[in-house]
Formats: sequence, structure tokens, C-alpha cells
Amino acid sequence: MTEETTQDNNKMWADDLFNRKQYADFLTNYLLNKENFVLNINAEWGAGKTFFIDHWAKDLKEKYPTVIFNAWKHDFTEEPLLALVSAITRELCSLLDQDGAKKKSEDWTKKGTKVVTKLLPILAKGLIKKAIGQQEGEALLQLTAEDESTAENITEALTKSFNKEISAIEDFQIGLKNLLNEIETNSDIGEKLPLFVLIDELDRCRPLFAIELLERVKHLFNMPDIHFIISTDTKQLAHSVCAIYGEKFDGRTYLRRFFDQEFTLPAPSNLDFAKVLFKNFDSQERSMSHDFSQQGRSEKISTTKALFIPRGSPKNMESILVFYALTEIFSLDLRTQKQCYERIEGIVNNLSGSGKIGALFTIYLVLIKEKFPDFFEEIFKPGYQGPSFPNNTERGINSVICYKRFRNTNDPILVEEITLASIIQEYFKCYKKKISKEIFDNMLSEGTLGSNREINNIIRNIDSIESIESYPDIVRLATQLE
Repeated sequence: MTEETTQDNNKMWADDLFNRKQYADFLTNYLLNKENFVLNINAEWGAGKTFFIDHWAKDLKEKYPTVIFNAWKHDFTEEPLLALVSAITRELCSLLDQDGAKKKSEDWTKKGTKVVTKLLPILAKGLIKKAIGQQEGEALLQLTAEDESTAENITEALTKSFNKEISAIEDFQIGLKNLLNEIETNSDIGEKLPLFVLIDELDRCRPLFAIELLERVKHLFNMPDIHFIISTDTKQLAHSVCAIYGEKFDGRTYLRRFFDQEFTLPAPSNLDFAKVLFKNFDSQERSMSHDFSQQGRSEKISTTKALFIPRGSPKNMESILVFYALTEIFSLDLRTQKQCYERIEGIVNNLSGSGKIGALFTIYLVLIKEKFPDFFEEIFKPGYQGPSFPNNTERGINSVICYKRFRNTNDPILVEEITLASIIQEYFKCYKKKISKEIFDNMLSEGTLGSNREINNIIRNIDSIESIESYPDIVRLATQLE
């Protein structure tokens, strides 16, 4: 690989926040040593399957004929094989000159149609299963002597039909092989075979469509120089299989018969996932900033719960870190985190005035409404004087240090330290009192303002936070997004 190609490849993965390129490189080298292979990429929702498949396909296209097939987009068709053949034909023909491609592709497409014509009636009606399965076996045992000639005729008809099907499959495979040979000989792709076919979104399809597609891939494309990579949430797909065969059916074991190997993409960390969610969060200009670690030493994000923002971080990093810390403490799964983010975005989009947005307070309210709905309603009852945090979470939230100020950059003596819990509590105080100018002046004269600079900053700027008294209602409204 040339230096220029390496640079282009790195640019291709520039937005790889989950560090998936290493898996693509590993699996490419793994598959190149196989003759024919069906690989299942298994990952739970939110792990970035589609991102991985799309970027890996672009990577492979630099050297090998590569097809990407979105199964979900073709779920409306009755026969998955025709949709797959069409997708493969389009991609392979793009690698050849028009005349050469047209003849070979037409030949193979006709053979694909012939296979469907031969197999579809039997597959659709289940006649093969009935002919050789338990049901038909019992029926044959019940035949009387007068029915023996009928049984012989059935057997002969099935044998002829089977031979025609085998012949159609062989023709189909020969046609595909001829097309691949044409590519290997005459295309400008720069490398030899294999052909890579990547199938995504299969777990979103109708159960019957998904099963039929797997059946076609396993039996019709079982030939050298072809690798199928099928991306699924395999646990979810197994549940779909059970919808057809019954709750007690072992769907996971059944699916393994279609795959030569399974590779599991690890779930991203909550921090990496939060970075993806808030990547385009456009309210930061209007969000009240708390200047985490603005003073003193700027520390690197680590596995600790200190929310120090490194220099050069994006403006939305405060929201990212608060969301990350709270989802860790509340043990929210990725799907729930995505749903909560959508609610946060909906709230921010509805606070369309010119005032500041309490993004930190909004994030906290949305998450406790999701995780602790009864507690959420309790804290907003008139006269509530209890804690601002659900049971067993205050200690965790109080351990999240948002802000440290040292005497100077070279002096390690700590002057000030503020926790996430203390900031949230001040927001609640402001909400409860529905602070007005008069109340603020009274707090100043009574000396009841917070003792440190950041807490004072929240209170002094509370008038600029738009409609804080409406936050509970708009959070309730946003929770209807499910």
C-alpha cells in the first residue's frame, strides 16, 4: 500500500470514534485466507454496526470487488434472492466495460431467475419438507396397496424436480463464476478476487425474509472466492426466528448453521457514545457554561469521574461529560441513552427564546425522569423539602468533580472544588424559589449565596436561564418521545 493510499484510508476512518478500523483490518486479513466464508458480525443496538459495515466496505473496495446490500430496504420484496442478485450484478458490472458486462450479467441474471422459478414454489409451499419430513413419512406409511402406484408416481416426480433444481443451482453458480472471472481478467480494480458481499440491517427485516435470505446465501453462493459478511444483532434476530418456530425453539443455535464464524463488536463506552450523540448538539452557544477546569490545571479525561475538560475540546464537552457521568451512575443502556438524548434535543429546540439554557439541569431532569419517574414527580410537588437525588445515587453524583481551582498553575494547593451534586442542588434552589430580582437581592443581603465562585455564578445568572419554572412540564412532554 502506497503512502498516499494509507493517508486516504486514514481519512476514510477519520470519524471512527469507536476505534473500529482495527477490527476491519483484522477481519480482512482473516478472510483472505479462506476459500468461501459466511461471517456474522454480531453487535447490540448502538454499537455502530452500520457505520462499521459502510466504512469497511469502502475500505475493501479499494482492492476487491465489494457489494453492500441493505436487507431492510428490500424487505418489501417477496423473493430476497432476486434483490440480492440485482445488487451484486449492478456492482460487478460497474467494474467492467459496458459491452462485456452486459452479456455476462444478463446471462447470470437469467440463471438467477431460473433458480427462483424452480425453487420458489417448493420453498413457498413447503413441499420439500412435506415430501421428506415426518408428516409425509407418516402419510406414506398409511398408503394402502391400491395407493402404491400413486406413491411411485410421487417419488418419480419429486426426483425429477430435485434434479432440475440441482441443475439450476449449478448453472447459477457457473454464471456467477464466469462473471467473476471476467472481472479478475479485465477490470481495473487492481487486485484479484475474492468478492466481498456485506449485508446489513438483517435483524430489522421480517423474520421470514431474513431466514429465506440466509438460506439462499448459504446454499446458492457456496462456491470459492465469495465471502459474505452479515451484520446483525444476533440475539434480536434469534427472537425473530422464534416468532416463526415457537417460543421454545432454540433460535440462536438455528442461526449458527448459516454462519461459519461469528465476530462480536464490543459495545462502545458511555463516554464514546455520548460524544457521538452530542456531536451535532447545537445549543452550546446558548447553554450556561460552568467553565469546568477553566482555572488552574487542565486535566485529561480518564476512567475517574472527574469532569475536567482538556484544552482544545469541543464546546459541547460539558454536556457530553455530564451526560456520560449520569448515565454511568444510573446504569442506562445505549438504547435508553439515545432515547434520552432525543428528549434533550427536543426540549432545547422548544426553548427558542433569547435567554440561556440550563443544559446541565435539563440533562439531569431528563435522566431521572427516565430512571426514577416517581422520584421526579415527588421532587416537584409543592413544599417538597427532601433530597435532590434518588436513593443510592447521591454519593456517586457527589463524587463527580466538575471544577478545581488551584492557587496557580505550578502550585498544587487546592483553593476550590465543586461537585456535580452541588451545581444540581443550586439549580433546584433556583427553581424552587423561582428567583426574582427581589429574592436575589435578599439572598445577597442575608449572605445566603453559595460560598464559592461557581455556585454564585449560577445564581447571579439565573435570570438569564429561559423559563426554568417550565422545565418539569417540558420534560414530561418530551418523555412522550419513545
